[in-house]
Amino acid sequence: MGLLLQIRVLQLRHNNFSGNLPSSLQTCEQLQVFDIGDNALEGKIPLWIGQKLTNLFVLSLKSNKFNNRIPSNLCNLQAIEMLDLSMNRIFGTIPPCLDNFTSMVEKRDHNELGIYTFRVDVPLSKNTTLLFELGSLEIMWKGVYLENEKIFRSLRLIDLSSNQLTGQIPEELTHLVELIQLNLSWNNLHGAIPKEVGKLSNLQSLDLSNIKLSSEIPSSLATISFLSYLKLSNNRLSGKIPTGTQLQSFEASSYTGNLRLCGPPLPNSCFGDETLQGNPDSNCDESIIEDDDKWFDMKQFHMGIGVGIVIGFVGVCNNNLSGVIPKSMGLLLQIRVLQLRHNNFSGNLPSSLQTSEQLQVFDIGDNALEGKIPLWIGQKLTNLIFLSLKSNKFSNRIPSNLCNLHAIEMLDLSMNRIFGTILHV
Repeated sequence: MGLLLQIRVLQLRHNNFSGNLPSSLQTCEQLQVFDIGDNALEGKIPLWIGQKLTNLFVLSLKSNKFNNRIPSNLCNLQAIEMLDLSMNRIFGTIPPCLDNFTSMVEKRDHNELGIYTFRVDVPLSKNTTLLFELGSLEIMWKGVYLENEKIFRSLRLIDLSSNQLTGQIPEELTHLVELIQLNLSWNNLHGAIPKEVGKLSNLQSLDLSNIKLSSEIPSSLATISFLSYLKLSNNRLSGKIPTGTQLQSFEASSYTGNLRLCGPPLPNSCFGDETLQGNPDSNCDESIIEDDDKWFDMKQFHMGIGVGIVIGFVGVCNNNLSGVIPKSMGLLLQIRVLQLRHNNFSGNLPSSLQTSEQLQVFDIGDNALEGKIPLWIGQKLTNLIFLSLKSNKFSNRIPSNLCNLHAIEMLDLSMNRIFGTILHV
């Protein structure tokens, strides 16, 4: 796969890949999205990710078996906007140099925020060009896994949860003023919540549960007005929950498991505080308590690319078509774009498709296709720049001749039953 020098998006999540990440991938210096989550990969997080893949703004290694420490040169990823190392076996301390993440430190004009688009332009004629976009990403958002087909420029997240990290939360994390979500839960961290946590003024989701934190909750936490998801449960926090509409709007479950913590919304009053009788915030505006300020429109999670049929382009997405893909499709010798995703096609890919050697976009994701990934894709379809086989039942190993796809820019093999190692050169 290290031969895919122009690739910008590599998604291999939800498979059964094992072994170490091949060092040949360090030659893919144009990579912007690297998603290998939900596999069985192991070993150290490679140093070359921080040394060579400095264009990354999405890095997901979640739900693997990576161990050892977070390499400090990950701090070289100044463009990073989504970093997910959750559910591995990583130990050691959180690198304080994470405040080198320029995209999370420098303030942005939020009026200009929109959706990142990974363009693949396919010219069909002098006046017609088709645009294709990145497949979906899976993220943990406010405690729930969501599959997001759009990457929102307003989202900056760090998820290091469910590892074996130790030490204290570095104060430098409070410099990431553009951070939207921070999840450090289920680790072995200790010490206090950083006093300057209130500097994270754009934070919407904060999960510091189950990590043995002690001391009091900093009063600055109450000043984060956008905060709509908070978990501080099962720590060793003490004292009074800072008073303010924001922190009292959360359910008591956000704070439970801290035996020395008191004050609303917990039922136990603080010693000597005579004003804490009943619920002092009972006439709060209900709109504050409700989670209505989502950063996305849920409809956008299921948006697709429009369907059109022009010369060189066949698209029959989202039509509930079933059965096997007809062998007669191999007669489309001049076809450059073939989209059959979001149907119910089953069986194997017909070998007759190998005659469609002009194909540049081949999208058969979200069906029920099975069998091995055909060798002829890498042997015959060498003009491909977009290949998506995601969400099918393809099994066995990645054929090594996929490395012949030198023009490929977007490759998505996620959510199949592929096993073995990720290809070396």
